[in-house]
Amino acid sequence: MLYNLPVGSGSPPCLTGEEQIRMKIAICEFRQESDAFNPVLSDFDFFERGGVYEGRKFRDALYGKQVAVGGMLDELEKAGIEPVMLFSMHSDSGGPVRDAVVRHFIEKTTILLTGELPVDGVLVSMHGATQSESIEDVCGYILEAIRDKVGPEAVISASFDLHANITAKVQQNADFICGYQTYPHVDFFSTGARAARLLIGTLSGKIHARTYRTVIPMIVPASSYTTLRGPFGALAEYAHAQVDSKKILDYTIFQMQPWLDVEQGGTCVVTVGEDEKAAKAVASDLAGKLFNMRDSFKQNLYTIDEVIRKAEGNNSGKPIVLVDSPDSPNAGACGDSPAVLERIKELGSNVRAAFYIKDAPAVNELWNRGVGSVQRIRLGATLCHDYYKPVDVEVEVLSVHNGVYMAEGPSGRGTLHDCGRVVTVRWRNVDIVICESISFPGDPQIYRHFGVEPEFYQLVNVKACTSFRAAYESIAQEICETDTPGTAPINLRALKYRRLPKTFYPFNDLSGYRIPEPVALR
Repeated sequence: MLYNLPVGSGSPPCLTGEEQIRMKIAICEFRQESDAFNPVLSDFDFFERGGVYEGRKFRDALYGKQVAVGGMLDELEKAGIEPVMLFSMHSDSGGPVRDAVVRHFIEKTTILLTGELPVDGVLVSMHGATQSESIEDVCGYILEAIRDKVGPEAVISASFDLHANITAKVQQNADFICGYQTYPHVDFFSTGARAARLLIGTLSGKIHARTYRTVIPMIVPASSYTTLRGPFGALAEYAHAQVDSKKILDYTIFQMQPWLDVEQGGTCVVTVGEDEKAAKAVASDLAGKLFNMRDSFKQNLYTIDEVIRKAEGNNSGKPIVLVDSPDSPNAGACGDSPAVLERIKELGSNVRAAFYIKDAPAVNELWNRGVGSVQRIRLGATLCHDYYKPVDVEVEVLSVHNGVYMAEGPSGRGTLHDCGRVVTVRWRNVDIVICESISFPGDPQIYRHFGVEPEFYQLVNVKACTSFRAAYESIAQEICETDTPGTAPINLRALKYRRLPKTFYPFNDLSGYRIPEPVALR
C-alpha cells in the first residue's frame, strides 16, 4: 500500500539564505513503549542496549536510517538547516521506566538545550505509550519540561508511534503531533519527515496551522487491526484522501497501546489544519467512523493445541505462524513464556518447529558447554511468574552467538538490534533461539541470524502483534492468532486494570456515546 505524504509530499518550503541562517532547530529523542503489567522495570541498562547518544554521535547513529530522527534530519538537510543535536535515549518495549531514567533524560536534555538558547524550534522523537514508576504520562512530562525551557514562542513538533497515548499535556506543549499512519509500521522515516516539514513550514511563514484532537474512551487489542486491509485499512485510505483533497495538512489515528494502565488515556484522532472548521470536521468524522467499527476489532482465536495439530499436517513447504502476541516484547511483555513448548511436550508432538525465548539464566548455563553438548535445563518464566511456568527440556547446543543482528525489514530495515548473548539449541524437532534479551521480535533475522531458517519448519512461533506481518505474510502458509498467556493479552478482560476509567470500551458497551468536539490547546 502506497501512501501520499502530506505537507508538500516530500518537498520542504523553499527557504531563502537569510531564513536558513536565522533558523535554529534542536532535536532530541526519548522512545520506550511500556507494558504496565510487566513486573520488570526498564532501567538504564535497558536503554544502553537500545541506544544512548549525545551531540554528533546522536546524528551519526541515526542519519540516513529508516527511523523518525532519520526523516527529521533529511528534511532539515533539504532545507539547508544544520540541526542542534541534543540527546537521545531509546529502548525496546518493556515494563515501566525507572523514574531515575526519566529524570536523567530531562536533566541532560535541558542542560544541553540551555546552552543553545534561544532556539526557534525543537523536533522530538517519542513513542508516546510510556509510563514510569510514578509518572503515567512520561511523554507529556518531557514535552512540558522542554516547553518550559524554550518558552511559548518556539515551535515544538513531535513524532509518535501509532500506539501512543496522546494526552492533553502532550497537546498543550507540542504545536504539532505526527504519528505513524501504517500498521505494521513501515513509515518511521516519513513520520519524522512530516513533523519536520510542519515545523519548517511554520517557522518560514508558509504554514499557519493548529493541531486538533478528540479522544474516545476505547482500547482494542493491537493484533486486531492493520492498515493493510479490513475496516481500519479502509479508514486509513479515507483519511489520506482528506489530506489529498487539502481539507487538512496531516492526520494520525492513534490506537492507544492497550496495556497501559492510566487515568487519562484512550484512542484519539489528531488532525493538523489551517482551516479550523475543516480540521475539526475531519477529526470528528474519522473518530466517529473508528468508534462505529469498534466491534469489528473482536477476534476469534485458535488454541495452542489447535495450531500445533494444524502444523503437524503442514506439508506445504511454508511455515504456519503461531502468533504469541501476549508475550510480545514489542508490546512490552517479558518474552519469556515457554507455553507453546510446554504444549508440544505434553501433546507428545513431533512437529518441526522454530521458537525463540528470553532466558538469561539458561544462556549463562549453556554458554560454555560447547557445540554438540547435551544439557537438561529449565526454560522460561524467569521474569514473569503469574501467567506461565518453566518447562524442563533436554537440549543439544547447536551454536553460540554475539546477539547483535541487522533487521531485514521492510520495517526498520538495516537497523541494528542487540539480543545479548544467544545460544541456539535443539529439543526433539524444535530449534530454539535462547536470548539474554529480545529485540525486534517481528523480524525474521531473529531466527535467520542465529542459524534458524523460518521457511524450513512446519510451525514458527512469533512473539509479536502485527509488526511481523510485513515480513512473514509472503513466506507463511498461514498465520494463526493464538490464545497464549502473557502480560499483553488479546483478551483485555484478563488484565486487572487499576487506573483505567470505569467507563471504557470494551469493558462497557458505550452505545449512544457521542464523540467530543475536537479541540486545539495551542
